[in-house]
Amino acid sequence: DDPSDVAAQTPSSNAGFFILSDETFSSQQIARVRVEAQDVSAVANYGGVDIALYRVPEPLEFLQKQKNLHRITVNARADDKGLWSIFMQLWDSVAAQAQPQGIDKNDDSPRLSNGNVYIPLGKLAPGLYVVEAMLGAERAVTMVFVSDSVAVTKMANQKLLTWTVRRDNGAPVEGVHVVWTDGIGALGSGSTDGEGLLSLSHAAPEQTYVYGVDKQGGVFVSENYYYDSEIYNTKVYATTDRPLYRPDDTVNVKVLAREFLDARTSSLAEDAVIKLSVADPNGQPVAQQTLSFNKTEGGNTSFRLPKSAPMGGYEIQLQYQGQAYAAAFRVAEYQKPHFEIAVQQDPGGYRIGEKIKLKVQMRYPDGKPVKHASVDLSVRAQNLSVVEGELAYAGQFPLKLTEEQYSSDGSGELSVSLPDAKEASRYIVSILATDGAAYRVRHTQEILIDRALSSWSIATAKRFTQLGDTVTFQFKPEVESNTVKSLQWDWVRLEDRSVEHATISEGKSFNLNFKKSGSYQINLRDQDGKLLGATQHWVAGPDLKTTPGHTEVVWDKAEYQLGETASALITFSDPVDYALLSLERDSVEQTAIISAVSGRSSAAWVVGEKLSAHQWRIKLPVVEAFAPNITLSVAYVKNGQFVFENAGIKVAKAKIAVAVQADKAVYAPGEKVTLSVRTSVDGKPVPAHVALGVVDEMIYVLQPEIAPNIYDFFYHPRRNNVRTQASLSFIAYDLSSNQLGQLPQRRAVNERALKEQERARRDNVDTAAWMPNIHTNAQGMATLSFTMPDSLTRWRMTARAINDTGLVGQSTSYVRSDKDFYAKWTAPTWRRVGDTVHASVALFNQTSKKQDVSLLLSGAQNNTINTSLQPGINFVTLNLDKNALGALNISMKRGNKSDDKVLDALQVNLTQEPVGWTQAQSRLLDAADGGVIRLNLPTDASNVSLRVISANDADFYRVSDSLIEYPYGCVEQTSSRLIPLTLAYRALAPNDTRRKDISRQMYTQRLRLASMAGENAQFGWWGQDMSIDPFLTGYAYYADWQAVQALALNIPKDHWSRLLDVYAKNAQDMTPWQRALMLDWMRQMGLPISNMVMGLSKDLSINAKTKTNTKQRYSNSDSYMLGDQSEQTQAFAILLTQQLLRKTGSVAGARFTNLVPAAQSRVQAMNTPFALTLLQYLGDTGANNENSKKILAQ
Repeated sequence: DDPSDVAAQTPSSNAGFFILSDETFSSQQIARVRVEAQDVSAVANYGGVDIALYRVPEPLEFLQKQKNLHRITVNARADDKGLWSIFMQLWDSVAAQAQPQGIDKNDDSPRLSNGNVYIPLGKLAPGLYVVEAMLGAERAVTMVFVSDSVAVTKMANQKLLTWTVRRDNGAPVEGVHVVWTDGIGALGSGSTDGEGLLSLSHAAPEQTYVYGVDKQGGVFVSENYYYDSEIYNTKVYATTDRPLYRPDDTVNVKVLAREFLDARTSSLAEDAVIKLSVADPNGQPVAQQTLSFNKTEGGNTSFRLPKSAPMGGYEIQLQYQGQAYAAAFRVAEYQKPHFEIAVQQDPGGYRIGEKIKLKVQMRYPDGKPVKHASVDLSVRAQNLSVVEGELAYAGQFPLKLTEEQYSSDGSGELSVSLPDAKEASRYIVSILATDGAAYRVRHTQEILIDRALSSWSIATAKRFTQLGDTVTFQFKPEVESNTVKSLQWDWVRLEDRSVEHATISEGKSFNLNFKKSGSYQINLRDQDGKLLGATQHWVAGPDLKTTPGHTEVVWDKAEYQLGETASALITFSDPVDYALLSLERDSVEQTAIISAVSGRSSAAWVVGEKLSAHQWRIKLPVVEAFAPNITLSVAYVKNGQFVFENAGIKVAKAKIAVAVQADKAVYAPGEKVTLSVRTSVDGKPVPAHVALGVVDEMIYVLQPEIAPNIYDFFYHPRRNNVRTQASLSFIAYDLSSNQLGQLPQRRAVNERALKEQERARRDNVDTAAWMPNIHTNAQGMATLSFTMPDSLTRWRMTARAINDTGLVGQSTSYVRSDKDFYAKWTAPTWRRVGDTVHASVALFNQTSKKQDVSLLLSGAQNNTINTSLQPGINFVTLNLDKNALGALNISMKRGNKSDDKVLDALQVNLTQEPVGWTQAQSRLLDAADGGVIRLNLPTDASNVSLRVISANDADFYRVSDSLIEYPYGCVEQTSSRLIPLTLAYRALAPNDTRRKDISRQMYTQRLRLASMAGENAQFGWWGQDMSIDPFLTGYAYYADWQAVQALALNIPKDHWSRLLDVYAKNAQDMTPWQRALMLDWMRQMGLPISNMVMGLSKDLSINAKTKTNTKQRYSNSDSYMLGDQSEQTQAFAILLTQQLLRKTGSVAGARFTNLVPAAQSRVQAMNTPFALTLLQYLGDTGANNENSKKILAQ
């Protein structure tokens, strides 16, 4: 009854702690557990944590009863009666009274800091142990596994392979009893054989445990997770003509598919209709349509982006045979610059090692120089590939080379010198200039250095050899026409960075005899030391090293043909006598212990020999089951450490070689480009289906290709579906719990949002040609043509091919559009009546010499202008007559009259606008006698269109057009534009081609409407910065709902339910007429409104005798929607509310019912378009179909 005893037993709110074991132990190790306390002072109050250790007599039975092996369930043991109980009570009493001397409980020194501590348990005999930790009323338990055996597990979809070995030397352990469980029941069990192997068959759940007991009683556990990393089903390949678009651009899509049965076998996919939808970065749909997929040709379609398409990444979602597939592209906006930037290069090109000098010119549209402009210039460099030739790139992204700031001189020019290139490269020059205006002007240009220089290839028969072998390296240029005066080789030994080099006297090969084993890089260089090609080579021997804790596997070839023998050099970081070799892909196909492969017959799946304590060489025949690739896994255990390495064997698979060749390298804008397409396999022509896109190369500077290579997509190296684990580490833990059931407070974790940066660019024409359905004949040939766009750039031609047997291929080639002289119109093409026009034309001279030219004007005005063009941009002013309207043709010829060759030509259409504001008018006219219609137009009428009206529908479309073409775009006007577009879309047949354009307009207006939504998705008049208007919010939702229904978009129903909250919070601020309209829209949307309608009828009954404003407040042209309450709108509200009561099955009181006849009479007497329309909508007997024409005519 001592009070101190009671205090000692009082639980502390900070006494909670964790106990855990994070590894398994051998009988020679000191086992330990970790304790992490929340408050160390609570530990001091109790004199420390009490630890009890128990050995489990039947470990497998105990483990099978546990639902969660990480956190076991063991009931607390009752206090023993007798001497032990008396001793514990005495200890607790003395510990509470005998406080340590010289220690301040509030001391914040490391001795009392919060944290965790390892508690040694000593060397334990093999077995399974339960550790119990007690701190006052808190208790926690965990497990400790002690075993001299280790289990290596390999998990596949339908199979488990277990390899048991000794922890110290990795020797196989026989007779280990193993249990495979998912925590609920046993999936399989058995004992390991003489090689320590046990194979169990069962479908693998996502999470399983493997535990076992060896003959010494040691217990181990391994946790395994399985998921399919390679799934064999239909692969759908979708690609767009280019990766980057602007709003309002047309996106072309090509879809191909194959049905894969396993890693090697595929067949034609089934014919089907694919549903295509496109989502913008906000997840909003911007296009939705279907396309017909043909199993041999695939499918292709196109859609046009909305004009208001937001910037960012877009996803193309495809529904094929009930499965979802996807592709991607990006959208970016470009600003038209207010001055021009031109970069003048050396016409002779640039060579490696030369200084690269550029001249930058900046001119306003009127030809005046941009004086003293601030210019930021950055250069990114990208080496041309030493593998694939001239215009393939060694890296995917260019690396920044330099960044400088300049200022233009008084003539708007500046000279720039760029660093020289050490290798054949592509420079991407980006110029950002400002003249002090709000917007900066960007110009990006590509410069090729040594564009004609080709790479060289180096090859040897084997990738690794024995010490003392003579190795022959053969080399050749990718393009035979390119020659180098003298060549030299050098090698670098990676282990010690030693170097050796020599000059190649003659021939196409050189021999090397390496004096030390190791890893080497062999380089081929020209006389100036420029790198032409490189390769790697390994020499087996004791000096070949690998990273500690790592196994290096080197195949003698990068790729094998069927029937060849693959040879691998395996280098271990430790001396290894026992290692598990396995072939894996969808399962563990073959196994062998490395010590047993030496001396095997050649018929075995693998044979090998031991080269040293660290090195083995193995050989295995390449069979068809290896295709397209298979994984060799090497695993071993040594000194308590588990090491494994995977190395793939790639089997060559035939692919279609697609060659696209233009009849010449450079074309002028407007010229006809003729292309020949050839498809072949291993040099033999084959027929194939080819999709070809010709895209401005600069697109890929801003956005690299998103779609994967078609060969990599269909026949990428198959992923290894086998998961490898070991039983060396297993975390078991427990959070202490108070015996009263209280838990320490949990910790909260906040997620961090991710942000993405956007990019933008500007250009005129991005896709020169898109031909998705090219068929090569039996000779593998096809010829096609297109007209070169009016754009000077380099065009990338990407061809993707597939044939009926499933072979695929892809190639990239190039063609240029260029012109020494060309003209560009830089002035507006319209003017006002009475304006004096001085139009400017930019004339570009891309040569290095001055040239005299003549400009010949014809069409709208005839004239000839002679001028001299300096290299770069030149501006000429055209003084146009007041009557110069229509097509104006401009031709540029050389100044020499004997030469009539046209250097360039362009045509612009000149228009005229009235001085004052124009007003749109519409009239309903009847044909006079003889069928003559007299228009009687004003003298300044323009843009006149006629519509023949033969029915009420046509007259209705006339009214709809006026709403659609209204030139403004607030929330009300956007909604009023969306509704008639929806009606027009529904009126057209499903196969009507006009539907596509109308749907694009609908998506555009939906995006515009969404962009103006404010807080809680509510609307004001002009967007987010204006006060919320509940009536306008209801109208916007109703218009959007109409569009969603027509386009068959999948929108959650909860989205529309927001209107219920808007109405409930704001009904009293709206007029009864607005409330009735909003409730009618909500009724059509399927929202529950019965109680709200009853409430409106009661309010109308109460306010019926309230004095309103003037009896006839509104004229025929006034809006009844947005004004204050009047007798007119009161009558409208009563009639519409009566209709809502009938539609919802509600019954109003007699007081409201008595108001209906008077309201109906009042509305019938108005005889206004609005009143007649309301009566027509309500189905009133006083209105009939004859009123429709009368209403529309007004």
